[in-house]
Amino acid sequence: MPIILKGNAEILNDEYIYLSYESKEGIIEDSTLVVDGNFEFVGNLADFMTHGTLYTADGAKQSSVSEGSRVKLYLEATNMIIDINDKDFSTARMKGSLTQEQVDSVLTPLLPLLEEANKLQYGELRTEKDPKKLAEYKKRIEEIGRQYTTTMDNFIKTHPDSYFTAEQLSYKISSMTLEQMEEVYNALSPRVQQGKAGRTIKKEIDVIKAVAVGQPAPEFTTTDILGKHFSLSDLRGKIVLLDFWASWCVPCRKSNPHLLELYKKYHDKGLEILCVADNDSSTDAWKKAIKEDGTEAFIHVLRGLKQDSNGGFDRSTDISDKYAVHFLPTKFLIDGNGKIIGSKVNDAEIDAILKKVFNE
Repeated sequence: MPIILKGNAEILNDEYIYLSYESKEGIIEDSTLVVDGNFEFVGNLADFMTHGTLYTADGAKQSSVSEGSRVKLYLEATNMIIDINDKDFSTARMKGSLTQEQVDSVLTPLLPLLEEANKLQYGELRTEKDPKKLAEYKKRIEEIGRQYTTTMDNFIKTHPDSYFTAEQLSYKISSMTLEQMEEVYNALSPRVQQGKAGRTIKKEIDVIKAVAVGQPAPEFTTTDILGKHFSLSDLRGKIVLLDFWASWCVPCRKSNPHLLELYKKYHDKGLEILCVADNDSSTDAWKKAIKEDGTEAFIHVLRGLKQDSNGGFDRSTDISDKYAVHFLPTKFLIDGNGKIIGSKVNDAEIDAILKKVFNE
């Protein structure tokens, strides 16, 4: 989808300026020379709207997308223009992108509050010793958080045709019920539903439905910790406790003694515990945690999330994605026919289901 981004930047005359964004060919890192105070980028977006970053050579070295000569943009498939009047790009304003204008309208009034909260969180809260003042600072941070949430919720309710609305919802859906997800998705306009964030919400809804109680557990094939070929269907006929965890996840590790008790109690009756670890980039820590926690008898595999050459992630073999896992630990129970009998269950729910399954 074609875009044209023109700019006015007298202060950058005869310097190169760069634009990074996602196209159908992958991440594009484009550059152009500022001539007579003007520059222009022409390209094609991967979607109706996508994020972009505009920066100078100095800005490329900065870590934040909102500091110095670097700014995050909401690019749309249209003609846009941006005015840069300072080396500090935080003052830059882009026109032509409705999404950008909406973001500016809702976030600009909040920036002083967010800066105040950031200062309190990483300044006063780390240095203040007076308990009374600490309580006041925490209360103020909570007040700002509520104000931010209220502002964003109001925007979402009143802007169903905004890509920014869908983007914000895509960050929130992991904490929603299925009914809430469907409600917010159905409230979006058809145009926004077809955008990237809209498709993300729809995909989450579809996956949640696919791992509901009564549904067949999504199949996956991988290699286990011993280097052997393994498929979930290999455990057909067994009751499977599917545990998504990681070596660095404290609650996951704390739940392992309970898993060991369940294994000791029910393994001879047909229970298998299958652990999927989010440790693809730290396999040594994965193996060390298994040994330390004494869970060698369980079946262990890795999640399957791989980093690609563009710095993104290849999710084609990601087991966690198949089960809509966003928090660790996340546990499922699967019966001998491969159907889900417990979806995202806690320890108490697991105990109750297993007692029923094994007729206790």
